Amino acid sequence: MLADLHMHSTVSDGWRDPDEVAHLAADRGVRVMALTDHDTFRGVDRARSVAHRRGLGYVHAPYPRPWG
Repeated sequence: MLADLHMHSTVSDGWRDPDEVAHLAADRGVRVMALTDHDTFRGVDRARSVAHRRGLGYVHAPYPRPWG
């Protein structure tokens, strides 16, 4: 099983919107994913929704930075 538990979106320092990150993961054969944007949960609902619609498991994985 392929899992990617460290993905970032445009909500923090990534290059793709949260929903696009989940679509790309599914297209590339990932079966379990986590959106780990820095210091925010703003993209989680979008990524999780797409992941579930595409049949992926989703792991809630906050990524707080101790320095803010």
